[in-house]
Parts: sequence; structure tokens; C-alpha cells
Amino acid sequence: MWSETRKQVDLTELASELETLRREARSQAVTPEEDDSTAEIGKAQRAAEAGDGPTALTHLAKAGRWALSVAEKIGIGVATVAIKSALGL
Repeated sequence: MWSETRKQVDLTELASELETLRREARSQAVTPEEDDSTAEIGKAQRAAEAGDGPTALTHLAKAGRWALSVAEKIGIGVATVAIKSALGL
């Protein structure tokens, strides 16, 4: 998955956008599942900051469609591309 995504995703930019996404997700989370998704976004952010794209995508896949919907609502393109790739969309 990462070999295809790496061409479209700069990890530094992804880490920055995931920080924005994590903060927004945290403010919107209502259910325990949304809390779990927010935690996975944070783990993906740390992996991206460390330059570990494959691990970032693994966590974004676990963050799921709710994370994708939040990313799309706030208009963060790199994170949206990465989440879609992680989900196989």
C-alpha cells in the first residue's frame, strides 16, 4: 500500500495535517469508537513524524471512515488521500 501512496504523500505535510485532523476529531468525538479513531490518528501522526509511512497508513486504516469524513469536512487533502489509500478506496 505504501509503495503506491508514497508518490502522492509527503510525510512532513501528512504529519502536519494529521495534527490538525487529530485536534478536530477530538473536538467532534462523541462515541467510544470515535475516541478510538482519534487515538489512531495520533499514532499515525507520530509515525509520519518519524518518517514511517507504512505504519502511518496502518493506523489510518484503523482510524476508519469516520476519520475520513472529518478530514474531508475540514478540507485537508494529503491526509484525505492517505486515509483513502489506507482504506483501499
